[in-house]
Amino acid sequence: MDINDYAFGVDISHHNGVVNFDVVKAHSPKVVFIAAKASEGASFKDPQFTRNWAEMKRIGVCRMAYHYMRFSTSAVAQKDNLLSATSDWDWEHDRLVLDCEEESALTASQITDVVNTLMAQLRTVTGRLPILYSRAEWVNRKMIVSRLPSNTDWWLAHYLKPLPDPQYTPEKLPPPALPAGASRWLIHQTGERCKSIGTAKIYMDYDRWNGDETAVRTYFGYGEQPVEPTLERKVYALWAAHPELH
Repeated sequence: MDINDYAFGVDISHHNGVVNFDVVKAHSPKVVFIAAKASEGASFKDPQFTRNWAEMKRIGVCRMAYHYMRFSTSAVAQKDNLLSATSDWDWEHDRLVLDCEEESALTASQITDVVNTLMAQLRTVTGRLPILYSRAEWVNRKMIVSRLPSNTDWWLAHYLKPLPDPQYTPEKLPPPALPAGASRWLIHQTGERCKSIGTAKIYMDYDRWNGDETAVRTYFGYGEQPVEPTLERKVYALWAAHPELH
């Protein structure tokens, strides 16, 4: 397959600076989905997330918010930090991601326990499991895949050998390397030193979906029946809408 047979997306954080989303919207290939960093650990909020999240909605891309996990921090504290990053959650369409790459001293069993707990808590609130971001080499050292939900969706980093600065490194053609025990992938982060889109920074991360734009939009629930909110999701929506109660 040609790389453009896979729907195109990017992932961003405050490290990318201020993004011009009109440039992103006009880009070819079309940017179909974007993942924006929302939070990290128990308390850090990405300072660009509020703007990025609103701009992603404005230009009509499928939205993912990702949380960088700190494995020695409780799952409850990390859940609350992520969900408090904004009140603008649309659980019919928005998706969450857990970024698993910290070089923790915890054992693989302990790390897997934290991830499983947080995944279950987020599913209770959103109605869906979060996507897991990592790379095969890290997962093989730090997690026990057989203990994760069998329907875990993987976003996996796998790049070509980087070219010297300031050259751009081409995207790696999918598929990415899979962790031992995983049989499918959802997103391939194809490069971290690709040409930046709509920012003054040199580099940006590029991503490809395992499917075309229709597959992306289907995954994000466009054209499907909405998930009926659970009581906990309704409570969280009320809590998020009233910061004076926090």
